[in-house]
Amino acid sequence: MDFSLSEYLLPLIIAPFVFTFLFVLSTFLFSRDQKQACRLSEQVFTVLGFQNVKNQDFRANNFFTDEQGKLRRSVMYYRKNLKGPDPYPEGYFDKK
Repeated sequence: MDFSLSEYLLPLIIAPFVFTFLFVLSTFLFSRDQKQACRLSEQVFTVLGFQNVKNQDFRANNFFTDEQGKLRRSVMYYRKNLKGPDPYPEGYFDKK
């Protein structure tokens, strides 16, 4: 039986390191994008006059989905789970 270290080096040592690196990199990039979206949402809600903007949890995943489960990146989808009163009627922004 011929044993070669190079045959086992890639699948047993290098592949897990590459997988781990790519996983950490993608997690970092996606979390940074979500944090930026949360900060932007806080600014938009502050401008619109919502109360308790700093106490909202803008990172919750259900804020990013609509009724069909599609991913949406809009502050309008946050309104269904706001903490506190909503100063605008339901169809206010649809009319604008």
